[in-house]
Amino acid sequence: VYTFGKAIGPHGACIVGSQILIDYLINFGRSFIFTTASPLHSLVSIACAFDYIAQNPALQQDLKEKIDCYHTAFKEYSTKKGLDISSSITLNQSPIQVIPIRGNDPCKNIAKYLISKDFEVRAILAPTVKTGEERLRICLHTFNTKEQITDLLKTLFEQIS
Repeated sequence: VYTFGKAIGPHGACIVGSQILIDYLINFGRSFIFTTASPLHSLVSIACAFDYIAQNPALQQDLKEKIDCYHTAFKEYSTKKGLDISSSITLNQSPIQVIPIRGNDPCKNIAKYLISKDFEVRAILAPTVKTGEERLRICLHTFNTKEQITDLLKTLFEQIS
């Protein structure tokens, strides 16, 4: 499954597979059977996005560097706070990072604080996630500077005890 939403901007997805899989999905996939084809402007948007990515290969490396910067700063500030993050946080190679903050109110309060400091961070709250698994969602972008990333984490860890 290749999605066209978050990474490249348009919406929709496609499934690539064997002829048997394709035949099965065409004949038994309810959402495929009861929908219409993507509008032309969506297909053109997807094609333009892929052209842009192909013409700007440095974007992927730049984003990887931003993710690495986030990991480095996260480890630095959590160590300074004396927090053991090994079991509660998984730093992944995705531009979408999460920080568990148990409880809707604490999670909302930290998100509001960060927003008041001009950081665009979202609280993901129960019942969207299981109670006790509330989290902050941080999306890294190529346009973020390394200074913004480190400032975000510095500000966040000033609020976490």
